[in-house]
Amino acid sequence: MKICFLCNEYPPCPRVGGIGTFTHTIAHGLADVGHEVTVLGYGEHYGEWKDNGIRVVVLAQSTMRGVAWFVNRWNLYLWLKHEACAGRIDIVEAPDYQGMLPFPFSVCPVIIRLHTSFIPVSKLQRILERKTLKIHRNWIGVSKWIVTETQRKYNLMPENGVVIYNPVPDVDVNIMQLDESLCNFVIYVGTVRDGKGAYTLAEAANMFLAAHQDLHLIYIGGLTVENGKRSDETIRRILRNEIMERVHFLGSVEHDAVLAYMRKARICVLPSKLEAFSMVPLEAMSCGVPIVYSASHSGPEAIDDGVTGLLADPYSSSDIAEKVEQILNDPSLGARLAENAKEVVKKRFSIQQCVRKTLKFYEQCSLHITRKD
Repeated sequence: MKICFLCNEYPPCPRVGGIGTFTHTIAHGLADVGHEVTVLGYGEHYGEWKDNGIRVVVLAQSTMRGVAWFVNRWNLYLWLKHEACAGRIDIVEAPDYQGMLPFPFSVCPVIIRLHTSFIPVSKLQRILERKTLKIHRNWIGVSKWIVTETQRKYNLMPENGVVIYNPVPDVDVNIMQLDESLCNFVIYVGTVRDGKGAYTLAEAANMFLAAHQDLHLIYIGGLTVENGKRSDETIRRILRNEIMERVHFLGSVEHDAVLAYMRKARICVLPSKLEAFSMVPLEAMSCGVPIVYSASHSGPEAIDDGVTGLLADPYSSSDIAEKVEQILNDPSLGARLAENAKEVVKKRFSIQQCVRKTLKFYEQCSLHITRKD
């Protein structure tokens, strides 16, 4: 099968996000089992290269005021139509972000994978998003929650739909080593902002760091500016003076370093207030670190509370602190949660599972369009 993913964040793009990471993972998973994969997006300059067998094409991005939104999407459409008519594309998959394909496309099936339709965007992007979802009714949801939320937000239903959870790549056993002096810390991974629960975690840290005098909290992820203040400054205002020196901000670091920190952490705390289905907790599970995750939205789909991790109210600092304390005070609980999580990742969230289910859905959509024709 010849598959084309639309993605403007494919590595090494400087703005790689969750969709870029997912696309990179599944593209290589599909290529590994013999399928031809192209990734198409737009950027500052035209370019085309191979990424270990993946064809990556970047179209030059228009910046014309007032019409760039149309020109960029129309150029994507024309390129896709030309390649599909030439027999080089059998399936197109686009993310539900920025409304990248708001035009009918009858040459081959178009799949929309629901990752982020709840993210606030401009009025124009909301219109383009709704039009893309309305025209292309083959939907893959990365969680049950995001499918329900998309249906509610846009008042639309898919013709063909399925839930396929995001995969986590196999964790390299030769992960880089860290300084041996780093031996007692809790870790947060993600953009440091309110929506990810970074500030509520700081409030919780006032409690659990005070109770464990040699424990540190490490934030890994890019800093943001909210309400005119940088996020680390906001967190320092929240923290009590006596624990401030045990809270560290590393910023964005290489992926191998993130995994290395995860492996050495006592707990990975991810109290996000809004997630469609994050890959970070899956990576933490794969690394064998116990997790305190969000009880809201898709959290219960990723973590079985009390079995593969603990779920906490992301709006309650006391609940987060209580769940962290449970693991800190009962090492056997943490070890049991981590061991269970590693097994579940292999069974439910492997790249092999995601690829197999995705291909099955592609085939169903191809059969459906053939019957309609």
